[in-house]
Amino acid sequence: AFQFLVHEEKPSEQHDLHDFEFDEFAEVFSCFLWQRSVFYNKSRIATNGWHLRWFTFTHDKIASVPDRKQYEKHNLTYPHFEHIEVDSSRLLIKLVTSDPKKRNYVLMAPSKNIFLRVVSKCEELLIFWENENSEEA
Repeated sequence: AFQFLVHEEKPSEQHDLHDFEFDEFAEVFSCFLWQRSVFYNKSRIATNGWHLRWFTFTHDKIASVPDRKQYEKHNLTYPHFEHIEVDSSRLLIKLVTSDPKKRNYVLMAPSKNIFLRVVSKCEELLIFWENENSEEA
């Protein structure tokens, strides 16, 4: 019964927009970020939309769920990226991949504090993946 109730609540019903969770032992950081989506209107003109998602950063990956009920059906795990581009004045973070089959993701933080933590976590991921690749070679 508890699991059913958890999935009936949106992440925003469990967390404030500026909340974040950090589990130092498990090296897990979670927070809200907006993810930019490009969609086309009736005139076939590309328009940017922003969708609020609850992100989880672990030592080796990034995942997120949308801010809606029954969010587990829409869990997204992000591909490895090669570098990040940041715009600190607008709190934007772009996850850039060199694979043309994979898209780049643009994220926007709700606060400077969360922005700095996410940038730091992305930098840690880049180092982890680089070390992982060098060990496999």
